[in-house]
Amino acid sequence: MTTLLSRRRLPLAGVRARVHRPLLGARLSGVAIPGHVVGSWLLDTMATTVLASVRDTGVLLEGEGRFLVSPQDPETFLTALASAGATVVT
Repeated sequence: MTTLLSRRRLPLAGVRARVHRPLLGARLSGVAIPGHVVGSWLLDTMATTVLASVRDTGVLLEGEGRFLVSPQDPETFLTALASAGATVVT
């Protein structure tokens, strides 16, 4: 996964992935400018690293940490995650 400033690798063994729309959100650190939302957030009262173009919807990855990303095509992304070993929750 490549962010604005760096590249991050997430082990997919044991990761649960699903489409998610956070109900609550507050930024702890990071930036939220048009087209880029990067940083640590409390989403639905849980610490979450957000690496996305929007914060209000995306794919939530839960495993060694909690990450919200916003792929261009969420369904294709979930299919790719499943084939790489993640558990997709519908």
